[in-house]
Amino acid sequence: MFTIDQLNFLNITRKWTLFIAQHQTNLVAQIFGTIIVLGLTVTIFAFNSSAQSTGICDRTSNVQDAILAELSPDRPCKDVTSAQLATISTIDIGHEGISELQERDFKGLTGLKFLGLDYNDLSSLPKGLFDELTSLTYLSLTGNDLSSLPKDLFDELTNLQILMLADNELSELPQDQFDGLTRLILLRLGANPLGSLHENLFDELTSLKILYLFSTSLTSLPDNLFDHKKDSPLLHVDLLENDIECFPTSITNNEHVQLYHPNKGKACLPALPLVTLELSADPPILPEGGQRTLTATLDKPSSEETTVTVTISPTSTDYTVDTKTLTIPPRQTTSNPITITAVDNDVDESDRIFTITGTATENVTDPEDITFTIEDDDATPTVTLELSPTTIEEDGGKTELSATLNRASSQKTTVTIRIPPSPDYTVDTDVLTFTIA
Repeated sequence: MFTIDQLNFLNITRKWTLFIAQHQTNLVAQIFGTIIVLGLTVTIFAFNSSAQSTGICDRTSNVQDAILAELSPDRPCKDVTSAQLATISTIDIGHEGISELQERDFKGLTGLKFLGLDYNDLSSLPKGLFDELTSLTYLSLTGNDLSSLPKDLFDELTNLQILMLADNELSELPQDQFDGLTRLILLRLGANPLGSLHENLFDELTSLKILYLFSTSLTSLPDNLFDHKKDSPLLHVDLLENDIECFPTSITNNEHVQLYHPNKGKACLPALPLVTLELSADPPILPEGGQRTLTATLDKPSSEETTVTVTISPTSTDYTVDTKTLTIPPRQTTSNPITITAVDNDVDESDRIFTITGTATENVTDPEDITFTIEDDDATPTVTLELSPTTIEEDGGKTELSATLNRASSQKTTVTIRIPPSPDYTVDTDVLTFTIA
């Protein structure tokens, strides 16, 4: 079996031998002991000067030059016919500093099998660029500055076998980016800042044998990424230079997928079920005397009974609970409810916020804390001042002043009294302060 280093020949081999004759020539490449026949066919046709113009003169200059070089460099571009375009099997315009292509640049090249656009300065591609290249078997866009690709860019490349997209700036690939490429054998996506992959990205690549994902900033793979690989051929996946600590068991146990990564044999432990707490009110507000139910819910069933012990803080006489344990039976996701009742009283107080904390059994992850508020419904108390007695005698008579609330309050109430001076009485201070607990 070849190593990943030996596979790198697919990225550096650029010489294709062309036998220009009226017969078929096969390019043979051995990959992991499998023979891939690219079937490169070239047929020579006589020029027809009376044929309709194909718009060669309006194409990007590098493309125009490559087309004329394959036919006859001295032939005027206006004289190239459709039949002549269809004879071209190879265009290699890599390393030419191309920064832009036109949608019609490759129109009419229905016999094209090899297209090399690697190591240019392309940052985007027009939609429909490859629409007529139904015979194409090899396409390289390696070493450009592509950050995204048109959604339907590869839709008509039904015979494509090798697609090279490495060393670009691709950060995201839609899940249907490669749909229809059922004959693709090798896909090179390495050295792109992908970060993550959609679980259905490779679903239609039923013939894929080699997948390069090295240096793509991946830290994990979706569970179902290779679920479509249920039979031959074996898929070899290069994941080197990615910080992946473990792989889903659906991948490590798939005998039709061979990973290349230092942790390739390390399976991720299945995530524990997660429990959440929920009050039967949104927002979670209880009026005095009101009730709300509290339940616990698992995000997926557990084979064991799950219990959640509930704690409410701060401790207070402002509420009661009928039980402090929530129980979720095996293979179910919802617990019995418990009832929280806000105590109704005649004490004026501010609204109070309480925190509910849940501690779950070992087979699940503890829930996040939630809060609820008890709203006070008692009117603000009023203060009454009273003198006793209300009449005092001259020459030393005394009276007492008191302050009374009409209802209890949870806070101290301070009443400050100012007594204006008068020759009819004396006071030991101009300001009297009463504090009512």
